[in-house]
Order: sequence, then structure tokens, then C-alpha cells
Amino acid sequence: MHPTIEALRRAHDEIAYRERVRDVELASLSPGDRESEWRAYDEELTTVNLERADELTELLELAGDVLKHAAACMRCGTL
Repeated sequence: MHPTIEALRRAHDEIAYRERVRDVELASLSPGDRESEWRAYDEELTTVNLERADELTELLELAGDVLKHAAACMRCGTL
């Protein structure tokens, strides 16, 4: 499996785990503290999502290169 695909899978699992932990932690806080913690978590998640978007863009570019190569091979009969 391509390293970028594996990285995206790990990132998805990490985010899901963090969300479960966050839900448990937020349940034990007062409403005011909960709102503050939620904002901090939201900022962190936005940063993580931007990093993952960069990885996904790289993966899509790689897929495009593979498709272009496959199309060229099909045109010259080597595929």
C-alpha cells in the first residue's frame, strides 16, 4: 500500500480516537470549561485536517500521474 494512503488511514483512526477521548473529557467539565475546551479542540482539528488535505492532494496527484502513464501505455500497446 502506498505510504500516503497508509498515512491517511492512520490519520483517520487517530482523529476518531481523539474524538472519543474528547467526548469523555468534555462530559466531565462544567459548561463554561466545556466551551473553552471545545474551541481549543476545534482549532487543533482544523490544523490536522489541513495537514491531511495536503496529503490527500499529494495522493490525488499521484493517482493522476498513474492514470496518465497507464493511458500512454495503452496508446502505444505496452499495457
